[in-house]
Amino acid sequence: MFKIGDNIWFILGGLKYEGSITGPGFDINGNNYKLWKIKLTNVFSNTIIWKDSDLELQRKALDNLSVNESILNYLTL
Repeated sequence: MFKIGDNIWFILGGLKYEGSITGPGFDINGNNYKLWKIKLTNVFSNTIIWKDSDLELQRKALDNLSVNESILNYLTL
């Protein structure tokens, strides 16, 4: 289970972003669909982006790089 302060990483546009979960998850329509506020920093340029990320996809992303890419391609700034 992810929690505030956990370190995470994603691949976006071929660049690696690292960050941590900075805010709590919340329910959407009582369906336990959790979104987490995360702050991501590009490893090379220190560019910062903010994303809301699906907790279930984050869990799967630990073992599957293509899911990492899908998360951030699905979400927009």
